[in-house]
Amino acid sequence: MKTLPANIAQPFFVWMENGGYEAQIKMDCVVMKKGRAVAKVFYGKEEQPRYVINDHCAERLDLFLRQYLKNGKGFIGELKAKAEFQTKRNMQKVRELGYLGVAA
Repeated sequence: MKTLPANIAQPFFVWMENGGYEAQIKMDCVVMKKGRAVAKVFYGKEEQPRYVINDHCAERLDLFLRQYLKNGKGFIGELKAKAEFQTKRNMQKVRELGYLGVAA
């Protein structure tokens, strides 16, 4: 069973998105698709230290980890910063939509 450590899950998702994968949240997993390639990260109802992943996702994780070893800590830092920016931008959109709903 291959797993994704929780402490690098967020940067990994951003890296996958940068690579052209589109993510969808399903009932029990995050599904990331690019063409016919499908990577899955399975999660439960609570945060876990590691998440089970399918074979394609494991291949992508291996590549991600090789890039991390090659590029160093800054590689993860840049991805975390991008994730934080995206989260703030999405929260702003939610606030704006909420405001527009009240104003209408």
